[in-house]
Amino acid sequence: MMGEVFSSNGPTRVVPMDILKGILMIGIVLAHLELYDSPSRVGNPPTIVMMLYLGLPVFYIIAGYFYKPGRELKVNLRRVHKLLIALVITSVLSPTVTYVWFTLTGQPVELSDLFDSIVRAFWFEGLLGPVDSPMECLMCYVTQVNYFLWPMAAGLIIFFLSEKYIMKDNRRIAATIVLMLCLQMMFTAIYVRIPFYLQLCPMATAFIFLGALISKYDLFGRICSFDWRNYKYWLVFVVSAALSYILCSILPPGVYFDNLIFGDYGFWSVIPCFVEVSLVSIFLLYVAVILSKIPALSPVLSLTGRHTLSMALFHMMVAKMIMALFYKFSNDRWFPAELGSLDLLLIGLASIAICVAMGVLWWKCKKSHKLNRWFFQRTCTIYTR
Repeated sequence: MMGEVFSSNGPTRVVPMDILKGILMIGIVLAHLELYDSPSRVGNPPTIVMMLYLGLPVFYIIAGYFYKPGRELKVNLRRVHKLLIALVITSVLSPTVTYVWFTLTGQPVELSDLFDSIVRAFWFEGLLGPVDSPMECLMCYVTQVNYFLWPMAAGLIIFFLSEKYIMKDNRRIAATIVLMLCLQMMFTAIYVRIPFYLQLCPMATAFIFLGALISKYDLFGRICSFDWRNYKYWLVFVVSAALSYILCSILPPGVYFDNLIFGDYGFWSVIPCFVEVSLVSIFLLYVAVILSKIPALSPVLSLTGRHTLSMALFHMMVAKMIMALFYKFSNDRWFPAELGSLDLLLIGLASIAICVAMGVLWWKCKKSHKLNRWFFQRTCTIYTR
C-alpha cells in the first residue's frame, strides 16, 4: 500500500529514507494518542519538541525528492490518483467500520456522529469559518491525518502538471517556491477553512518543489552514503542541527501547523518556518542514517517506513477499536477518561504493529495478484501457440 507516493520504488530501496518516514509516522501516531485529550496548547514547548514536530512537513519534501524526470504525465497522475482513491474510500469506510464496531461493542454512538465524521474527513465542516474554530468530539472521527494528505495530493497534481516547464531551470523552481510561500501567507492571513484543507496546499507544493530541487543534486543520497570518515560529511549534520535549534529558539514555529500557525508573527512566520523545516529535514535524515546502522532497530524501523500510508490512514481507527473492547467512550472526550499516558502508549504501539501488518498483507496480496495475472497470461500464450 505504501511507497506509491512518497517513497523509493524499484529493486533497491533507500533504507535510511524508509527509517526517516518510519520514525516520523511513529511520532505522529503517538502524538495523536497522547495529546488529543490534553489541555489546549498554550505557548511554545521546548525547542527540541518543535524541531521534532517540524518533521511532519518533511513528508512533503520526501514526496518531491523521489520525483523521476522524464516520466509521462499520465503515469505520475496515476500515482496521485491512487492516493486520492485511498483517501476517498477511507474517508467513508473507516468511520463506517468504526460505527459498526462501536455498535457491536455497546458504545453510545449515534448515526449522526457517523455522518458528521465523514463530512469532517473531507473537511466540509465549518466552511469559511476560522481554521482553528473548535470541533466537537466525534466517536467515529478516525481520519485525523486527512488534513495533511489532501494538500499533499493537490500539491503533487500541481507539481506534475508544471514540472516539465519549471524543473528545467533552478530560477523557475525558486520563483515557484516563492510564489507558493506568498500564497500560503495570503491563506494564513485570510485564515478560513476551505474544502479538503486546501488552505495548506501552497506550503505543501513549495516543499514538494524543494524536494525535487534537492533530488537534482542528490543531497539526501549523499547523506545516506554514510561517508563517516569525511569531516565535511559530519559538518553538514552539525550545521543543520545547530541552525535548526537556533532558528527554532529565536523564531519558534510552535506546534500549530494544523491550524496554519507557523510562528508568533502571523503570516510572516511562513518564511522562517519553511527554512526551519528544510534544515530539520537534513538533521532528521542524519538521525535516520545513524539508526540504520543499529542491527536490531534498522529492520523494524525500515519495515515501518515502508507502510506509513497504512499507518496514516488507519492508526486512529485501529486504536479506537482496541479501546472500545475495554472502555466506554463519551461525547465530551476523544478517548475514555480512564486511559492514562502509559495505556495510550501501549495502544499506540499496538495500533502501529497492526497497521504495518495490514500494509504488509496488502502488499503481498497485490504482489500475488500480479504474479497470478502474469502466470495466466504466460499460460494462455503457451496454449495458443
